[in-house]
Amino acid sequence: APWKQAWAAYCQAYGGGVNDPAKHEHAFLKGFLDFLGQQGSMVLSGNVMSMRNSGRIRRSAAGPAGGANGGYAPDPKKALVSRIKAFQRMGEDQKGLWGAYCDGHLGGIRDPIRHDLSALQAFCSKNSVP
Repeated sequence: APWKQAWAAYCQAYGGGVNDPAKHEHAFLKGFLDFLGQQGSMVLSGNVMSMRNSGRIRRSAAGPAGGANGGYAPDPKKALVSRIKAFQRMGEDQKGLWGAYCDGHLGGIRDPIRHDLSALQAFCSKNSVP
């Protein structure tokens, strides 16, 4: 599988050849995900137009983003909600940061899906949410 191959190559290059994720620090695991994200972003930014032109990515009739995310564009709000939920699962400190932000800025409503994109972006920026 491509993910497994990418992990093995990353571990060989940066992790002393140790492939077991349990034997690496959180920062190393995050570094791997950041690396994949950067690589994917570079590939997609260079190839989306050619993929669209070749027909491998199509826009739906609902519009540029495919209406309710039925096209090729990812839903930025869902991505931020996922990031915030993962951030909270990192530990009590992170969960507390989200709770304090909700209490201070969002009327105490802690479900991230219930907030607008700008509020989620502000929290992620302020707290360096991965």
